[in-house]
Amino acid sequence: MQERGLPIDESLIFPASYSREGGYAAARTMMAQRRVPRALFSSNEG
Repeated sequence: MQERGLPIDESLIFPASYSREGGYAAARTMMAQRRVPRALFSSNEG
């Protein structure tokens, strides 16, 4: 995103462990926010 000059809103980044449980916890945290996103991007570096 930075290479394309797009802003990164750090408040919309929900780091988690690379496990099913970590992903679930991060998704629950994300969905509890006031601004619920319209899309979700996830990655797995493992």
